[in-house]
Amino acid sequence: VDLSLDDRSGDLLAELDAANDEEKAAAARVTALKTEAKEKLGDAEKAIVRGWRLTFKTSPRAGYTVAPTMVRTLRFGRVGT
Repeated sequence: VDLSLDDRSGDLLAELDAANDEEKAAAARVTALKTEAKEKLGDAEKAIVRGWRLTFKTSPRAGYTVAPTMVRTLRFGRVGT
């Protein structure tokens, strides 16, 4: 489908691109902060922090297999850059 005359589609993809960048930056920050919290706990399962509850417990996780399926993946990128 040709959406080259649809101004909203270009704006939508630009906004989506910016939101993806923000999401990646936020995810990286969350990962870094969680890593720092885990480092502070060390081998301990619980910590006392004024106004907060902090735990880092080991728990079992059941294994599973995901059945094959067909999915549609949305990808986008700027042309000519």
